[in-house]
Amino acid sequence: INITGDAAKGLTITKVGLQNNSAKTISAVKFRWFLFRQDAPKKILNKGETSVIGLEDLPAGSEQVVEYPIVTFASIYQPFVKDNKLTGKFVIEVAVSEIQYAGGASWKRGE
Repeated sequence: INITGDAAKGLTITKVGLQNNSAKTISAVKFRWFLFRQDAPKKILNKGETSVIGLEDLPAGSEQVVEYPIVTFASIYQPFVKDNKLTGKFVIEVAVSEIQYAGGASWKRGE
């Protein structure tokens, strides 16, 4: 739904809005993030994944904002600095990579 970053925290992705489009209640999620240049979205420069994040149950058809430090740009940009300058426009994309449903079932996104 939406993603919020916090410049005061090193450009950290701090909030992610979720919408449950399934017919099951979600109890936990895991996020995967990707860093790429805006002009080359198919060339992933860096990627990572959170641990499993427990939720207040998210019933079918409902929405919830997850507050969790997904990734901090300030901790991943250094390899792209040349001559003490960071040039270019970078994008961090966040996606759900795993869902755990109430009752024990789960779903995982493929690579």
